[in-house]
Amino acid sequence: MPGPSACVAAFLLASTVALTGCGDDKQTPAQTPSSSTKQVPSPAADLMSPSLKCLVEGSPWHADVDQLMRETADRLSNGMLKDLSHSGTSTLTVDADLHVRYVQDTLTKAHMDLPAGQSFDTEVTTKGTVTGSWTDEDGKLVPGDGWTSTLKSVQSMSGGGQTTTADMTDMIGLSKKPVTYTCAKDNLKLTMQGSKFTIPFT
Repeated sequence: MPGPSACVAAFLLASTVALTGCGDDKQTPAQTPSSSTKQVPSPAADLMSPSLKCLVEGSPWHADVDQLMRETADRLSNGMLKDLSHSGTSTLTVDADLHVRYVQDTLTKAHMDLPAGQSFDTEVTTKGTVTGSWTDEDGKLVPGDGWTSTLKSVQSMSGGGQTTTADMTDMIGLSKKPVTYTCAKDNLKLTMQGSKFTIPFT
């Protein structure tokens, strides 16, 4: 079983890229919703379920990754996590045709005190854009073809006198797995199929 430091490192990486994925097919700009302003209701919105209409009209959504991390990281680290910080933004925009645009530019840092006076530090930098489309199937958001991603995460870990760095570019996320969701007023929660974590948005 991996130690607590490995668990927290894996969690920090997973939490910063939980919604991301890569694809090979390109997409035209017309298929990509803008992330700058709230969506304007379209005729298609009248045919949507209340939750789906909430998802579209509430866009753009801003991921509350800090809340997610603080609710779970301390449990995973067995109480040894002493410092955790997160900066930057993660924005999800969905239009009335369920075209998706996810933009992330974040930095996450964590420090742990380990047994025998040792310590462990990890830092994850994630930046890029993911675009694609969903279909609504019985309340699940199912990814279609044609996803594209420029997203990249770099993880740096140091402890026990050693430092390692890892690049992550082929990350499984919203482009490959169905998503369940709840949406009400200004709150959205997404859960990837098979994931134990729910990502909150506001």
